[in-house]
Amino acid sequence: MRKINSSSSMYDELTHQVGRTRLSLLEVSSICLTSMQKSQRQLWYWGYKIVEDLEAEVTTPLCIQ
Repeated sequence: MRKINSSSSMYDELTHQVGRTRLSLLEVSSICLTSMQKSQRQLWYWGYKIVEDLEAEVTTPLCIQ
C-alpha cells in the first residue's frame, strides 16, 4: 500500500509508474483509489478507472493489484 497526495501529484505518480513499468490493462487488474472525502468524481485515465479527489490536500491510498 502506497500513499500519495491527491490531485496533480496523483497523476504524476500514475504516469510515472505506467510509463516506467509499461503496464497494460492486461497486466493490471485494477488501480483503486479510495478517499474519506465526500467530493469526488470518477474518470478514466489511461484506461484505468480512478477516483479523482477534488481536495488537493487529501492523502489517498493507492492500491495496484
